[in-house]
Amino acid sequence: MIKGEPPRLDFGGGLVIPMNASIFRTLWEGEDRWVTYGRAVSRLEVKAMQQAEIAATGTMKLMLLTQAFAPERLVRFESCGWRNRTNDAKDLVLGEVALPGKPVMPTTDRITGSVTDGDTGGGGEDGWHAVTGYMVMKKDVTLAEVRARAQLLKS
Repeated sequence: MIKGEPPRLDFGGGLVIPMNASIFRTLWEGEDRWVTYGRAVSRLEVKAMQQAEIAATGTMKLMLLTQAFAPERLVRFESCGWRNRTNDAKDLVLGEVALPGKPVMPTTDRITGSVTDGDTGGGGEDGWHAVTGYMVMKKDVTLAEVRARAQLLKS
């Protein structure tokens, strides 16, 4: 951990990730790995954890598919991150690709009065906030392999 504002996590190999909200919606790339993060809020801890894992996995797939098939749609962010150039999700390459690994065990925090009722928009209930990361080592899958394995739904 590198102290500062925001603090940064140094994975080595040029991968230094700021520990703030910018970690989400970003594909982080180092010399030997890619990393994405996901987060979720739910009334149930286990559901928040599952949704965070889905978010991290989905971000990894969307971003690697876009990096493999349409890299011009991404723009560098924070020196080692990649983000959607337009911030419009429909500009990302949509498809399915088998990737190695899985998200790490999510961390959770209890939140008070922050989970809103979607029907009424009224005051919130207590709930859980979950965050997780997903790491794919480049030795385990290359962008060429992503292109070969992918089943595209929308390019």
